[in-house]
Amino acid sequence: MFHFLRLLCFTTNLRRPLAVLIVFAGSALGPGEANEKREYIPYSNLQRGTEGVNAVPVEIRNDSDGLLRCSASLAHWYSAPVGDAETQGTVRFELWHNPETGVFNLLNELEDRMPVEAIWCGRPPRTYATRSMVRLDYRTGRTPALIRHICTDGSDSRVVCREVEHGSSD
Repeated sequence: MFHFLRLLCFTTNLRRPLAVLIVFAGSALGPGEANEKREYIPYSNLQRGTEGVNAVPVEIRNDSDGLLRCSASLAHWYSAPVGDAETQGTVRFELWHNPETGVFNLLNELEDRMPVEAIWCGRPPRTYATRSMVRLDYRTGRTPALIRHICTDGSDSRVVCREVEHGSSD
């Protein structure tokens, strides 16, 4: 504690003492004190299964001149592949929509619900640089019956995806 106070006294920037305080306060607990049994504690808001969510088929047709690769952004640092399609082919997958929250989810092999921030498609090997977003309607109350897009060649080697039809089921 003495070193913390000495450091705090010599710091003139008002933001720095707060950051130092947060770092020291966070390290006040010894390793394992928060979870003495050292058991695995999964993400606390993990939801599993399809109860309370509705299946929404997604179809993305590739009308471009090359391979189309589509991914789902699950977090700002992680994307999961949802499919590839050759020219005139279609990427097909299923999202799960929660009508109470408007959230779309992908299910993994354990049926963990992984909230989807965005769906995007691009041309490999520069998939992210050539991407186009696939529109998702995050409204509450109504679940889309189908999400359908067509992706074509755009300018500067980018892909352009546009919505074709958005059905709805109540």
